[in-house]
Amino acid sequence: MDMARRRNQKSGLSAPAKREIQNPDLGKSEVHTPSENASSTDDPSPPTDTLDYRQDEDCCVICNASSARLCLWCRSTWYCSIECLEEDFSTHKLLCQQISSLPPRPSPEHVRAIFFPETARRPQLTWLKYESGVDNFDGTVWTKLLTNPYLGHDECKTKRLRIEQNPMRSRTFERGFERRSSERAGYCITIVYRASGNPCLNESILTSLSPSGVGESPLRGPVVAVREHPGKLYENIALSDFRHIVDYLMNYVAPRQVSRIVTAPTTGPAAPLHGVKIRCYGESQNKAGASFESAGYQCCWLCLR
Repeated sequence: MDMARRRNQKSGLSAPAKREIQNPDLGKSEVHTPSENASSTDDPSPPTDTLDYRQDEDCCVICNASSARLCLWCRSTWYCSIECLEEDFSTHKLLCQQISSLPPRPSPEHVRAIFFPETARRPQLTWLKYESGVDNFDGTVWTKLLTNPYLGHDECKTKRLRIEQNPMRSRTFERGFERRSSERAGYCITIVYRASGNPCLNESILTSLSPSGVGESPLRGPVVAVREHPGKLYENIALSDFRHIVDYLMNYVAPRQVSRIVTAPTTGPAAPLHGVKIRCYGESQNKAGASFESAGYQCCWLCLR
């Protein structure tokens, strides 16, 4: 990987419009002009945290290296080397070429989103509309995502999952979603799904997870994903966010009912189980401690159903 990075640095293609990345399927490099659908964000001052706060998008989505180049097709994901691109390519290719065929943005009230249909084999890029207004009582700005017909044609209640960090990539995207936070910067990836539940497996999520060896979808029914800023402000989702969504779903465990707990059979004290205690942002600030702390727990057998 170091040799590949040195080759990239010697090329001298520093302007985003000239950056390229090699497609393993084509075996050659091409240079494309930036797509109007490509998104970018400002680079705030990084906070002191265990994870690398990188809101700037011109770093490798796999290893966070700054000497990265845009994917030549979508212009929405950065890779520092062919090795990193090949690691992500089986997942990235599901959406990569869709961005060039996506229709123009219908209106300023539409944002680009990733739609995971429950019956289709692949996820889809789409434009998701939202409404906004000012509350007559306190003057605050409100926004509402219009998820119909993606989550169903009825006025269903929805639930949300917010992806604010990707520990697999040592990445955190935001500061400001915690109520006690004094800073409001960055963004999160918001996953929206039906609150009533759905017995049907989500085929497009299964396809997205299959290159990583995960054979079960943690979410059922249709799902949409968007970018959200503090204050419920939305913007176009980037294809680099797709990598973070997949990493999140790989490690997501839905709440399950514990049927019974059986103590591990042993003739002496049970061996401790080593783990990591993860503090939320507010707790780490209040206690002035690290976000991650080594911890040991008594070992037992958990029988889940």
